[in-house]
Amino acid sequence: MHNILNYRTIIHTTTLLILGFSILNAVFVASANDTTVIIGSIVNGTENGERPIGLAVSVEVFDQDTLVVIREGFTDTEGNFALDRIPSKDGYMYIISSEYMGVPYSKTINYSMLGQNVDIKVYDLNENNDLLKIRGYTMVVNGVNQKDSLITSMEMVTLENIGDTTFLANVSTQGPMNLIRFSLPPNAIGLDVQSNLVGGSILQVDRGFAVSAPIPPGNHEIIFQYSYPYAGDNIFIERSFPFGTEIFRVLVLNGMVGASGEGLEVMDAITLGSDIYHRLEAADIHSGDSMAIELTNLPQPSVWHRLTNLMQGERFPPIAIAFIFSITLLLFLLFLVKNRRITRGYNISQNNDQFVLFKNEIADLDDFFQQGSIEEQDYISKRKELRTAFLGFDYKESRV
Repeated sequence: MHNILNYRTIIHTTTLLILGFSILNAVFVASANDTTVIIGSIVNGTENGERPIGLAVSVEVFDQDTLVVIREGFTDTEGNFALDRIPSKDGYMYIISSEYMGVPYSKTINYSMLGQNVDIKVYDLNENNDLLKIRGYTMVVNGVNQKDSLITSMEMVTLENIGDTTFLANVSTQGPMNLIRFSLPPNAIGLDVQSNLVGGSILQVDRGFAVSAPIPPGNHEIIFQYSYPYAGDNIFIERSFPFGTEIFRVLVLNGMVGASGEGLEVMDAITLGSDIYHRLEAADIHSGDSMAIELTNLPQPSVWHRLTNLMQGERFPPIAIAFIFSITLLLFLLFLVKNRRITRGYNISQNNDQFVLFKNEIADLDDFFQQGSIEEQDYISKRKELRTAFLGFDYKESRV
């Protein structure tokens, strides 16, 4: 009877466990399959602009950096859209995007914003850049490579389109002069441009680069970093402003180099993170104006670094490297030989048999000279030969 009860207890417990796992699995599957509908509308933000009808709309669902799924749909006659079967999970990010007149527009929402109406503004195009304004322009000198004589700078530009149309330059008819352009120092290298503008590309123009991305209404940031060489302890950096700027700032890391410029006013230093920067400012720079910034007290490379840089330069011929190497090796060998001979001369021991023999020969030669048995010139020559043979180097002696 006791065994039967235990058997029934085991069966009951096992059944409960299986049922529990089944319920948990069902909850997990249901949760994994939770979906929602994203509704919204595409609105033309240009006054008297046409209503966006039949535009393709897509949503990209991301779990951190992993793309989960893409869903697509179209706007109706009112410009509205509804995207269904969208995975719904806390932590997911949703990028809803569309394209109007060849320009992409998008909006990003998170899990907590699901269920709200998503409005995306699009705009008609405009090729006139008169509505573009530079609100702020900051140049930061944040690095000097003494070995390679290179300065590293970062520039941050706040750009605003004050109109209700998207600016898109027509390079084929207007050329690059209508683009947003930025000047760079001569021989600048390592250009890296970051921006919240979407599309377009970076184009090389005279004395710098240009951005061909469409610029919708509102504020935008363009940040670019580069390096450029210098020679001597000062350099002039020419900065041009095709669109002007409301304010221009120069920030120089404390203790790195000196900075000055006509029209730039010295302001209070500022702290960025744990670093202190000296600050120069100029306000209300008009379109087409330019400004020269002088950087002084630039550190100079050592002689060794100069020689290394010269030998590594493209213009330095390989035959010159071989010549310098050969001369250096020859001088080193001559030094070793000379040092060896001098060492041999200074290590003579007066108890050495060779020294005694040498001394006796010198004494006999001196006796022959005193007795008149040898001419003076022969005596001097013979005495020099004896010393040279023994010491291992040419011994200079006028007379004994």
